[in-house]
Amino acid sequence: MLQLFIDSIPAIKELLNNVSDQEPLEFAKKIHKFAGGAVYTGVNLSLKTLCNTIESALKNGESIDNIEPELLELNDILERIEKEATSWMTELKNL
Repeated sequence: MLQLFIDSIPAIKELLNNVSDQEPLEFAKKIHKFAGGAVYTGVNLSLKTLCNTIESALKNGESIDNIEPELLELNDILERIEKEATSWMTELKNL
């Protein structure tokens, strides 16, 4: 499951890079699903909180521009997870 979550990160980063092309409620659904994966795998629980903040804001009619700081923070977290993923997977294989 962890590998599937890690494999989903590039798609989320692509969504973030093209966020202005996204329908806000559709984007919120994708963020919700991604947050669920983060919780299920136990990866960076602050990621869940951040995703929930983004999802709630979009569902409440906030514009993409208003949540730009949160989107940038999400991208930073995804970058850190990608950097650490290889070592996580190596450690799991060695258990």
